[in-house]
Amino acid sequence: MEKKEEKELPEIPEFPSITPDMLKYTLHLLEREGMVFYWGGKAYIPTQRGWRLLTEIKPVEEEIIAYGSSNIKAESDTSISLVKGDEVDESVIGIKANKSAKELSEEMKIALKAARKVRVTIRVGGYEDVFEACGSPALEMSDDGKITIRKDDEIDESVVCIVADKAAKDLKEEILQEIRKDGNEIRVILEALP
Repeated sequence: MEKKEEKELPEIPEFPSITPDMLKYTLHLLEREGMVFYWGGKAYIPTQRGWRLLTEIKPVEEEIIAYGSSNIKAESDTSISLVKGDEVDESVIGIKANKSAKELSEEMKIALKAARKVRVTIRVGGYEDVFEACGSPALEMSDDGKITIRKDDEIDESVVCIVADKAAKDLKEEILQEIRKDGNEIRVILEALP
């Protein structure tokens, strides 16, 4: 009898734990917006408006433009950041960004707060890197000088996505080389998937 070769199981990403308070807050928010109602003291039921939203979800896309700099390190193993100014830390991959977390469109903010999966595409110097992240109802998106994508589930006012597949140091080598060139245009596309 031949011995079967064992297949290696794929690594399962860790997702942040959903606490009862997070769930309660989300349901109250949906109720306030007329998306659900509390029925019979037992369950939240989607309203007609809520069902329509669930069945008509479309992708939402937003592009942020920033620029490369010879000062960029891109060595963070937890996050990726774009800044409107020119101050860099280990997570920054682009300076002089045209948008901050606070300046994302309302449509994008709603999609991100709905905890939708997000495809992140970074284009620079003819190269492209694509990875996935998640939105969260806990996102604040109130920072007016920075956008951050995190590999973990930590949230501050600049964070727009969490549980990302990549941090700055995980980007393709060609991308890392191009973002370290002064003035190179960097396009970061966030696409909230249905």
